[in-house]
Amino acid sequence: MLRATSNLVEIYYDHKLVKVHARTQPGEKCKTDIKDYPETARKYLEQTPKKCLQEAKALGPSVHHLLKNLLEVPTTTTLRKAHAILRLANQYGNDRLEMACHRALEYNNWEFKSIKKILEQNLDQKNDNQKQSSDVEKQQLPLSSGSAYTREGKEFAPIPTANIAGDKR
Repeated sequence: MLRATSNLVEIYYDHKLVKVHARTQPGEKCKTDIKDYPETARKYLEQTPKKCLQEAKALGPSVHHLLKNLLEVPTTTTLRKAHAILRLANQYGNDRLEMACHRALEYNNWEFKSIKKILEQNLDQKNDNQKQSSDVEKQQLPLSSGSAYTREGKEFAPIPTANIAGDKR
């Protein structure tokens, strides 16, 4: 059974009061008691940006710096990405995550997919000499795949083969 007043909503079960919620006023956000969520959801909701940054600091300076950049604008999406990055330590270990975040920061890239790819492809294990040689290889690659998309200029504006001077219109 429900009983609603102008300020409260009371929920009864078998004539016993089980929950009281503050009623939202027009224009206010919903007010949900965090204790009403299942334990798994509560754990996620209690993980604030501040707590994520504390956990990241414990993992290493690069992880902390990366998450600090990511959480500059704390939205639900960026918070979920931060959680996902922190969970990578469970799978790959703290040291590898620290190295992967360091590498991602070198490229100003703090996307979860990039960090995961660095770990999956063991790019965090490369030393600076290997990185420099791969950078040289990148510089030598053409900007596009080349001939598949290029054409001669005359294909765009073909030069007429007929005698223009003798052409009478």
